Amino acid sequence: MRTQAKVVVIGGGAVAIDAALTARRLGAESIHLACLESRDNMPAHEWECQGALTEGVVFYNGWGPKAIRG
Repeated sequence: MRTQAKVVVIGGGAVAIDAALTARRLGAESIHLACLESRDNMPAHEWECQGALTEGVVFYNGWGPKAIRG
């Protein structure tokens, strides 16, 4: 991964948290996680969310993609 990579993960479950933390450990500069659920209703366990927040993942709850542009 490029040193200055910026990553967006879509989803609020355990796999999304894993993807975000993997991106962090591979050197991503910034990781943003967007999910439709509110913070209290995310499918990921609370301890997983807290770990991601501690490692600098930014959550955007109540957000969903309208389009993906490459």
